[in-house]
Amino acid sequence: MSEGQSNRGKVVVIVLVLTIVMAPCLYLASVGPAVYLAERDMLDEDVIEAVYAPLGAAATRSRTVERALRSYVALFKRSTRDYPVLHSY
Repeated sequence: MSEGQSNRGKVVVIVLVLTIVMAPCLYLASVGPAVYLAERDMLDEDVIEAVYAPLGAAATRSRTVERALRSYVALFKRSTRDYPVLHSY
């Protein structure tokens, strides 16, 4: 195998690992902007309920997760409008 193919393989592995590591981080970070968009009627509440159901489940199981999500979502909220899946935040 040539040096170019070896380097290409390393790059592919690095990109794959970064993708696997970053995907959950981006998912968590996206809940705030999703609330922002939903409050401005740019995103349907059903979408939030479906996409962020796992975060709602995690928040009901862990008080720490609930507090962290509530604090983060509060940065993006402009009202006390309730979203079913985000009710515990």
